[in-house]
Amino acid sequence: MSWRQAPLYVAAYDLVCWLLEHQRKWPPTVLGDRLASTACALLESISLALTFPLNRRYQLREADQTAARLREQLRLAADLSLLSARQRRFAQARLAEIGRMIGGWRRSLPAATHPTGEQPPAARTG
Repeated sequence: MSWRQAPLYVAAYDLVCWLLEHQRKWPPTVLGDRLASTACALLESISLALTFPLNRRYQLREADQTAARLREQLRLAADLSLLSARQRRFAQARLAEIGRMIGGWRRSLPAATHPTGEQPPAARTG
């Protein structure tokens, strides 16, 4: 299976396409530009996580943070009447699904270690 067929990538790609289609119809706004940029950054982080296993932990953290930014931007867009309540619910539901997939994948990764093989200081219990 190609990484472009991975469920997380497909879900993110579909959401980004949907958002960009709707954002194109809005009047020019800073929020519209930011939302489009953030949506593309989410897709980029996911595709990089799928492509480069050595950077996966970092890219998934980036994707998670980007999803949080996108969630807030969607809320702003709805509050400014750029998205209807129904459109917001649709996008938020898709984003929640993507967030669960990112979180599940992050939890499935082995614990990070220092180059010396030791656990990072924050992960130590004492």
